[in-house]
Formats: sequence, C-alpha cells, structure tokens
Amino acid sequence: MIESRHGVTLACCLLLFATVARAQERLLYWPAIDVTAHLDSAGRLHVTERQDMSFTGDWNGGQRAFTVAFGQDFSLHRIARVDAAGQRRDLVEGDIDQVDHYEWGSGKTLRWRSRLPTDPPFGQTILSYVLDFTYGEILVPEGTGFRLDHGFAFADRSGPIQRYTLRITLDPAWQAPPGFTGEFGPLPLPPGEDFVVNIPLQYVGVGRPGGVSLGATQQERQTLASMLVAGLLVLLILLLRREHSLGRFAPLVPVSNIDEAWLREHVLHLRPEVVGAAWDDSTAGPEVAAVLARLVAEGKLKSRVQSSGSGWFRRDVLHLELMVRRSTLEGYERELIDALFSPGSRATSTDQVKARYRKSGFDPASKIKDGIEAVLRGEGRSSDASLKPTAWVTRVLLLAGVALLAYAVTRHPRDLMVVPMAIGLVVATMILSSPGAVLWRVRVARLWRHMFWFLVPVLAGLVGVLAVLQRQDLRVSALALAGLGVIALGVWNSVFNLAKARQPVDYIAKRKRLGAAREYFRTELKRPAPRLRDEWFPWFIGFGLGGQMDKWFKAFGGERGSIARTTSFGSGRDGTSSTTGSPSWTGLGGGGGFAGGGSSGAWVAAAGVMAAGVSAPSSSGSSGGSSSSGGSSSGGGGGGGW
Repeated sequence: MIESRHGVTLACCLLLFATVARAQERLLYWPAIDVTAHLDSAGRLHVTERQDMSFTGDWNGGQRAFTVAFGQDFSLHRIARVDAAGQRRDLVEGDIDQVDHYEWGSGKTLRWRSRLPTDPPFGQTILSYVLDFTYGEILVPEGTGFRLDHGFAFADRSGPIQRYTLRITLDPAWQAPPGFTGEFGPLPLPPGEDFVVNIPLQYVGVGRPGGVSLGATQQERQTLASMLVAGLLVLLILLLRREHSLGRFAPLVPVSNIDEAWLREHVLHLRPEVVGAAWDDSTAGPEVAAVLARLVAEGKLKSRVQSSGSGWFRRDVLHLELMVRRSTLEGYERELIDALFSPGSRATSTDQVKARYRKSGFDPASKIKDGIEAVLRGEGRSSDASLKPTAWVTRVLLLAGVALLAYAVTRHPRDLMVVPMAIGLVVATMILSSPGAVLWRVRVARLWRHMFWFLVPVLAGLVGVLAVLQRQDLRVSALALAGLGVIALGVWNSVFNLAKARQPVDYIAKRKRLGAAREYFRTELKRPAPRLRDEWFPWFIGFGLGGQMDKWFKAFGGERGSIARTTSFGSGRDGTSSTTGSPSWTGLGGGGGFAGGGSSGAWVAAAGVMAAGVSAPSSSGSSGGSSSSGGSSSGGGGGGGW
C-alpha cells in the first residue's frame, strides 16, 4: 500500500515536471504569411508582408532580416501589429524595452518587442504583424530587357510556414511573359526554404526606368577605353622625348674605341669612389670599399684577408693596418679612418668594427657621402630644382579623378564598387612600378631593356582598367569609370616622373662615358688575357666588378695567370695588344697586394662586409517562374523571434 502511494506520488511529480518543461519550451511557427508586391513604372518593388506568428515560451518578440544586395536601396515605411479587432497599431521605433517598439539590429535585422520579461510565457499565442517596405535597384538588366530575381520569403528561420501566398502586380510600363498571373500559393514552406520569383520583363514605357541603374553604355565604355590608351601613349611619348633630349638614349662609346689614353682622360683622373658614385648615382658600400682599396694602393693602409671556418661556415675577415699618421689624411678619408679605427689604434678588422658598433649601428657610407657629392658637384652634377619634373599634372589628374568618383558615388551608391578598384590600382602600381622607375632614372646603358621593369606593371594596370571598362555586368556609371581612368593616368604619370632624370646634359654625358668604361672592363674580364692593369683594381671595385674579377681569377688565374702577366695594355684604338716583359695584370690587385684569401675577389668580398657597416639593433614588439528553394539575386533574409 505504501509502495503504491509512493508510485502515484512519483508519477505525479514526473507529470508536473513534463508540464513545466513544456511550458518553458520555445516554439515558433507561422500559421500564415500573405505578401502583396507591386513593381512601379520606375522599377521599384513595393511590398506589404503580413506575418501571423505563433509563439510558445518566453519569447521577447519577432524579428525580420532583410537581404539587400550591394547597390540596392531598401526603405522600411511601416510596421504595425494587427489587434483582435483587425485594427493596425503602428509600432514605435526605439526603446525596445517596451512592447510594440522596434529597432534595427546589426545589418538589416529588424526586431520588435511583443512581451515583457515579467509577463507570463506565451502559450501558442498568435500575433499578427504587417510590414511595408520598398526595394530600389531590384531589377537586373539583361540584354534588351530586365529580370526580376527576388526571394519574397526568408529561408533563415527555424519554424515552418503553414500557408504562404504571394500576389505580384506590375505597372503597365512592364510586360511579363505570357501566362504570368502574379498569383502564387497558398502553399507550405518548410524551415530553410525561400520563395523565389524569377521572371524576364520588358520595359514598354517611355525612356528608361528611373529606378534601375543601367550603368555606362557600350559606346561610353569604348570611348573611355580609347581615351585611356591614348592618354598613356601621350605620357610615354613625353617621357621618351624628354630623356632623349637629355642624351640618355645616346649610344655608349664602343669598346673598340677605348684604350688606356681614353681611360686616363675620362675615368682614371677621378678617384675610384667618385667614379663609382657618379656611375650609379649613389654612395654606398662599393664606394666605401673603393676608398679602402685606393688607400691600400697608395700605401696608406695595409690589408690582409684571413679566412676562418670551413664549408658553409667559412668567412673572410678583412684586417687593416694604418701605415701613415692620421693627421696626414684629410676630408672624408680622415672621417672614414676615424670611424673604422678605434682612437689611438693603428689596426682594425671586420670583427672589431662589428663589436664596436654592435649597440649603436654604423653606416660607413655616411662618412664619405658629403665629401664625394661635393666633388661630383664640381664635375657638373646639379641640384637645380628646375631639373625635377613638375608634379602638378599628377596632382590635377588625381584630384580630378577622385572628384569624379566622389560625385558619381553621391549620385549612384552602386558606383562605390569602383572605389576599391581605384585604391587597388594605385597601391599595386606604385609598389610594383616605383622601384623599377627609380632605378631606371639613374641608368646610362641598356635603357630600353630595363624600362620594362616599370613599364610592364603600368601596362598590366592598363589591361586591368580596360577589363573593368568592358564588363557590362558592372553596372556603374560612365562618370565613375571616367574617374577610375583619370586616377590611373595620374598614377602612371607619377611613375613616369619617378623615371625622369634629374641631371643636366653634360653630366649625363660624363656618366655615359663612365658606363662605357665599365662595359670595357666587364668585357675584358671575360678574356684569358685582359688588357687591364692591376693598379686599376680600386676602379673595378667602384664599378662593382668584384664578382667578375673573382670569376676571372677562378677561370684564368693561378698557373694560367702567367699568360696574363706577360700581356700589357695595347696602345692602339683598333683593339690590338702588344706584349712586353712587365706584368700588367695578375688578377691579384697589384702584384697580390689585395689577395691573402686566394684572389682579389676574396678581398672584395671581405671589404664589402666591412663597407656594409653594422645594422642598429631593432626593438621587437608584441605580437521565369517560381520555386520554393534555391537562391536569388535579391530579397530573402531571415525571420523569427528573439
């Protein structure tokens, strides 16, 4: 009997628990959704959507998410609750803590409150809401007509729609295919299914529909493309004409016309570091190494290269010994020596320099730059601002392009898609073209070949812009495309300005003679018996030919070097050479004075490490019908409760 009473009590508890659990369960579905839509003469879609929602549980209210494609317009005109008497009571925007108030959440999600947290949970409570809204730019141009491809329901929901109906009406300006009635349903829609209407339409009204952006016409696009190509050609022709007038495209002196007398007249009378700085228009590591090589050749320094390690870990260390008093050195020579040698010391090495400047960093080129530039100014190098290309054309083009694009966006929001294209064009072109343009600016030889380093990215940008202009599916205005084209011309003009020389004609001519000398040295270093002299070793370093000297020594040095040691520099301009008993070229930098590591190439490598300086320590931081499924070009979205 007691056990029976306990069983009844347990059954009642379980029944009560199940009842409470069901009361706390949150369920939501739609007994009915009725939609009416009207496409007006301008192509705007006006929608009235009535939702009958069945709430069970502690829901706060409903929500409706609208999918608005890029370039489309959306406006909510009204949301109202239908009371038991069938009257519509408008909801108030804001203060969603109150019943019958609504607000916009993230994106295009609309929320409204139907119940206070202190109210009892819903129990299959049916509430009805009516939403009035309009889509603009809803139609997609297609050939000579248009297409309505729109999802009228919303797939992103957890509950079913038991009865869905849709009625679409068209303004007389629109003509649908035969058999189109605009009546759909009633039909059920399970969770996750939209209702998409996809039909072609013909506009039979006057002019063009004002609510549809058709974008630039084919003729406008072709005109803009032609103007863009012509504009780039004009900028390129202006660049080539300017550089040709400065003598940059003049041919170098033929190697066959160069002999020792020519070299002494045009090259060897200048210090090797000055020659190097003038040839490549910069003062850096090679010029520092050339200073050291010259001081060794003059007997002011003594050098040796000591190798340590083996295999991959082998390295050459340059050791220098000062052979004269520091007071006898002047100008940038003294500054460089004082920086490389500790106070009072007469010896230094690559390792000692690195240890001395480990914490502060050290740039040897900064010690000689001002002095060398002073010498170059005496040789005709100019700092005249008039030689610098004007930037006003670039500024005008860029400002005009930005203004056109901004104005286009204010008129048609869809034109905003051109903005990232313009930004991408500017960034990509400047990153890819600028380094090549700056390097081309200082070149004196092989200009046509090296021009492609900055011209190819520019041409790639042109192809990209032309591709954008020809894409009819990009429904952007001619004004926006014109803005993109003008910005492109401004960027390309900026690149071409970077490529323009800043030096006068006479100085460029001197640099071209230096380029001819370098070409002569480079050509001779390919021969077993080059017409060179060891005492010119510092000039080879200034010209950056250390690698070529090392290759010559490995190919023709050693035992085979005896061939070269008996060959002197020819005195004629016909390329012939004569033989004497004096050693003129050994590949060892003046009878081995620059060797010690096996060849002069080892000395150049070791000197290059010292000339590169020491990097300053860097701080690191922290780190046509309908369907009930599928997609659409517009509409859809989500709905439910919260």
